[in-house]
Amino acid sequence: MLIKTQSNGFALIEVVVTMFVMAVGLLGLSALQSVSVKNGLDTGTRSQVIWVVTELTERIRANPDADGNSYVKAAFTPADCAAPTKRCADNSAGAAATNCTANEMAAYDVWDSFCGQSAGTGVLANATESLDLQSLSITCNSCGTTVKDSNYTVSVSWISESISQQTQVDQASSNFDATVQQTRTISMPVYP
Repeated sequence: MLIKTQSNGFALIEVVVTMFVMAVGLLGLSALQSVSVKNGLDTGTRSQVIWVVTELTERIRANPDADGNSYVKAAFTPADCAAPTKRCADNSAGAAATNCTANEMAAYDVWDSFCGQSAGTGVLANATESLDLQSLSITCNSCGTTVKDSNYTVSVSWISESISQQTQVDQASSNFDATVQQTRTISMPVYP
């Protein structure tokens, strides 16, 4: 005669399977958190670049008497960040503003918006250092004799580190690299 026994509790195999399923779920959550933080930082950088573009468009609007092509820059890069001959506004180094023509103010505006003031060694004070800006271009869609008669498009490009859709694998060493540097661009029309 067979005696039927009823087991109470879990078998060891059920506990191991449950722990495995929980571990996979927690790894998925940690990967999701990593992607979320990375994309959050990228969104913050994008917002700061929009502020740079907006500041430059407001400076263009505030200088309506400059020549129509005085703000036009084909490709202004960090290598072009030499300080202008005249500083048309007070700066952090304590230098007072000098009297500038409208065209000198235009050159200063582009430099100050894109390159900014250097605050000293080890301090990220300007946009090209802190935002990893790559280029600035200002094109004139319809150039008049002055800024107030012209329409512009301001574009700023920067390096963005974002999570790639496809993880790249180095076959020789089996190292995984989930980040890829991408150049992103924001363009904004300006109608003074």
